[in-house]
Amino acid sequence: MSSWEVYKFEGRTATPKLTIRKGGQIGLNSAAVRKYKLDKYGYAVLLINQEEGKIGVLPTNDEGMEGRRSIKIVQGGASIPSKSFIEYYELDKVKENRMKCEWDDEHEMIVAEYKK
Repeated sequence: MSSWEVYKFEGRTATPKLTIRKGGQIGLNSAAVRKYKLDKYGYAVLLINQEEGKIGVLPTNDEGMEGRRSIKIVQGGASIPSKSFIEYYELDKVKENRMKCEWDDEHEMIVAEYKK
């Protein structure tokens, strides 16, 4: 039985997703929290690449990092206060508020692509 693996995932989906919430928060589902070990971090820095239509979430424990925001781990995922970020970049107007995200090795952060 050593080559058999028990499926232990709990949650709606095993695909990491980022959500722009109407209440002014960036949410990451439980799959993203688990895959990217977000429970090991206290903060995140939000970044944007408007040319490529990408949002970046840089997890950190550096309390002195500029632009850091608290990550709140909740049942079903994580939440990052982001109201001013969402408003400034007009992310409340994106076509899809929930998008797949992935780890960017080069920049050591979570990246999601959005469409306006």
